[in-house]
Amino acid sequence: MQVKVQILVLIAYDLCESEFPSPMAHYENQLPWEDLASVFQLKHTNTCQHGAYNLHVLAQPDSKTKLANFLDAFMRSVGEEFIRQRKQYPQKYCVPNEDEVIISDAVAANITPTVRRWHPEKYSPNEDEHSKSFQQPCLKGLCIHTNESDTCGCALPFRERKMAAFRRDKIENDCYEFEKYNEEAYRNLDVVKTLMLHGEMDAVLRSCAYEGSRLSDWWQETECDCMPLVLGWDRICKYAIKMFIILNLLHFFPESWDKDGVPVDDYRNIKAYQLAIRSCTKTGSLGDVAMYPPLGLLRYKKGTF
Repeated sequence: MQVKVQILVLIAYDLCESEFPSPMAHYENQLPWEDLASVFQLKHTNTCQHGAYNLHVLAQPDSKTKLANFLDAFMRSVGEEFIRQRKQYPQKYCVPNEDEVIISDAVAANITPTVRRWHPEKYSPNEDEHSKSFQQPCLKGLCIHTNESDTCGCALPFRERKMAAFRRDKIENDCYEFEKYNEEAYRNLDVVKTLMLHGEMDAVLRSCAYEGSRLSDWWQETECDCMPLVLGWDRICKYAIKMFIILNLLHFFPESWDKDGVPVDDYRNIKAYQLAIRSCTKTGSLGDVAMYPPLGLLRYKKGTF
């Protein structure tokens, strides 16, 4: 399951430039988008909603068949791309020892700007860290603090690149105690998400060679049972698929983005579009990494929703 995430991560971002790669851009025209669009009608929701309009499913005899055919074609394309992408990596990996650095210098340099967005440099230790052993962040280049007894303020500390960081266990917690017990483990999950966003899957696959790998346990995650499941790496896939489908679907309703050859942004008033944007970019104290592609793609700033 872990390797298939690379295929699903960024299929949404083939309609315009993005800071992240798009492995499935060439599959867009292989999907029956026109048939899918024919199942929907763009019309006003009701007169009480100030002229807002939305996509409504048409009750046609073949609607269910068209939806099923689209889903089959989509999954077939994903499967084909999975096979193609998987061939780029070894079939088997040797299990790294805890001290082995599995994020190379080149990969670390590639992902650090994104890591800095969710874990910026800090210049003073936390309350539970010793001030004498705290090292100031390296503002140029990669972290050079290799002493295990030291803590540092670097965005991507050297210790976070080692296999030991990928072996941190998730601890069950009560309400409001997620970060107390899982701060370090969740930091590694955010590193994994960042690697996925950049298509840097080698380190992720190597970490999964360990029999005790718990990455699958983080597929869906929440701060506590009272909170929604928004912290897992499933969000990377789900946000990508949601944006991929809604943006391609709206292409077949030109009245929402073009009037007599003049570009318009009426599509922004469509309820389905608004729900997709809100659900994929709504920020919280945690779980922001999965939003970076849709935020960048649509030119929204963090905190817009």
